[in-house]
Amino acid sequence: SSPNSHLRRPMLGTLTWRACAVVGIGVLAVCLHNWSKPDKDWGKLSQANDEALVSVCQVVARRLRAAGFWEDNKEKEYMMASGALATILREMGRRKDSLAVQFECMDLLAVSVAGVGRHQAAAGKRGALEVVLQAMRVHPHQAMLVGRSATTLGVLCDHCANNSEAFAKMGAVELFFEALRDHGDNPQTLFELYCGFTGITCHNVSENNQKVVELGLIEIGIQHMYRFPAAHSLREEVMPVLNCLSVVPWNETNRQRIIDGGYMQAVLSAMRDFPGDQRLVSKGLESIRDFSIGRPDWGVKWREAGAIPVMAEVMANFQPLKEGAVFWNVHTSGAEGAWVLAHEGPVCWAAMRRAKLHKQLVRSLDGDQQAEVAACNALRMIATDGPEARRELYRDGVPARCLPAE
Repeated sequence: SSPNSHLRRPMLGTLTWRACAVVGIGVLAVCLHNWSKPDKDWGKLSQANDEALVSVCQVVARRLRAAGFWEDNKEKEYMMASGALATILREMGRRKDSLAVQFECMDLLAVSVAGVGRHQAAAGKRGALEVVLQAMRVHPHQAMLVGRSATTLGVLCDHCANNSEAFAKMGAVELFFEALRDHGDNPQTLFELYCGFTGITCHNVSENNQKVVELGLIEIGIQHMYRFPAAHSLREEVMPVLNCLSVVPWNETNRQRIIDGGYMQAVLSAMRDFPGDQRLVSKGLESIRDFSIGRPDWGVKWREAGAIPVMAEVMANFQPLKEGAVFWNVHTSGAEGAWVLAHEGPVCWAAMRRAKLHKQLVRSLDGDQQAEVAACNALRMIATDGPEARRELYRDGVPARCLPAE
């Protein structure tokens, strides 16, 4: 034999091991691919152990998320036709003591139905709400699972009024408030609970809104905004919940209660702390708009609290060519808020000119039609504050179409 033959034997073993590994990975990939197609392979997971079930859920959820979390797409149609939903819910019910199974199955459930009302309705009819609520009741002190349960329930209710109505009848609102108390020191879990509240309060189910207000969510939400100044996700998620409680349906009593609770200061403080956070800034600007409509006296309060310089600052932080849709989200909300505030009259117009808010409104003119209409209307009102105001705005680039006639 060759004197170097001892060097070749391990290489042969290594190649054999690598070939086996490649074949094994290929087989697993084929199985994972098939489990999201309309065949019977999902049913086989009933015999799989927890680790295998978790792995399949993770891989398929990643693929669905890559196709678009809120999108109505073919991947989700495959999932609903494959028997996956029935398998997920059945295994969650059977393996209720496994935290990993509950967590990953909920993630796959949420991404399978997100943004698609008919899928949410189908999941509700199969008992998805009951299964997720069971997980919250069985593991009330597991913060990550409680948070995942809340966001999943919010997704299930987001575009499905039937699920939202069933939510309250199951005692779920009270369960959410128990979780708020039990996890009151955990801003991440609180954020996820508010994501759930958004799903159940923002879609015309007044029974849910009435219940959460009776249990004190307005005051609790504002307290959380003040208590966790560094938790920008939590602070931004409280805003749409309180906005919905004031306008879905329109409720003047709730609006007054929110304003009296210190909401204006909480919103402006959050915007000052995180002026570059697009979602927080957009929600803050929407709050300024929504809590000024029909109430010019509240518009005065926003101005006196310093809202106008904050609006100018946050709108300046985004660039149309760089951020694209993000820019227009912010500027549409900002232009609409400025238009509503401008109804106060000359004092407000002068404040907007001092803060150079009109310069940001000029940036809102070219692109999004909704932003352009609101910005042009606001600029026209600001420019009515005398000839000098008109000349100043013209020098700063306001086009003639957004200025009153001389």
